[in-house]
Amino acid sequence: MSDWKKYRLGEIVRDISYGYTESASTDCIGPKFLRITDIVGKLDWNTVPYCKEEC
Repeated sequence: MSDWKKYRLGEIVRDISYGYTESASTDCIGPKFLRITDIVGKLDWNTVPYCKEEC
């Protein structure tokens, strides 16, 4: 972990707002969709659902 760089949130995001509002899915149809409910306790990326991303 000593090789990790530290950034302030404002340095790496364009807009801080509520967030993406798409339905989560267990089907691999897009990127992983990390929700606040996935961060309770230990984060297990295997259980984080996907979401269909529309540009």
